[in-house]
Amino acid sequence: MEQWLELEVKSSLCSMLDDGFSVYSFAYPNSNSNTAESDNKLLESFDIVRLYNGHDSTHQAGVYDNQDSVIMAAAIDEEMLNMSELEAVIDSIADNNQTLVLAAHDLIEDKNIGLFLKPSSLIQIINYANSKGVMFVNFKDIISPVANKVDYSVCL
Repeated sequence: MEQWLELEVKSSLCSMLDDGFSVYSFAYPNSNSNTAESDNKLLESFDIVRLYNGHDSTHQAGVYDNQDSVIMAAAIDEEMLNMSELEAVIDSIADNNQTLVLAAHDLIEDKNIGLFLKPSSLIQIINYANSKGVMFVNFKDIISPVANKVDYSVCL
C-alpha cells in the first residue's frame, strides 16, 4: 500500500501540482481497483475518491444523494452509453432532487474504439438535462461547496 501510494499516487499528484493544476479528488485508474484500505488511505489526502462503473452496471449507479466521500460515477463513454436509459435516470433525478455523477474519457468525434465520448453525444445529454431543469456542477462541488484543494506539502 505504501509503495503504491508513493510511486503511483504521490508522484502523479506532485507532477500535476508542479504543472499548476488544482487537485481536489482522486479517480482510481483501472476503474474500480479500490479496497476499503486504499479508500481510507486516499481520503487522508483527498476530499473525494471517485470510482467508474464501466461495463458492469447501469447509469443509475451514478446517482448520488448522500454525503459519501467515495462516489461511483456512471460511465457515459460511447460503448456504455444508453441514451434512453440515461434520459430515464435524468428524469428520476430531476423529480427527486438528486445528483447524477457522470464520467467519460476522451472527448472526440471520430474515434471508433476505446473509451471516448462524442461531443455530439455530450451535447445531447446536456440539452436533455437542461430541458428537465437539471443543473451541472463541478465534481469538486458535489460534497462541499468549497472542496479543499490537495495541500502541496504532501510533495515535500
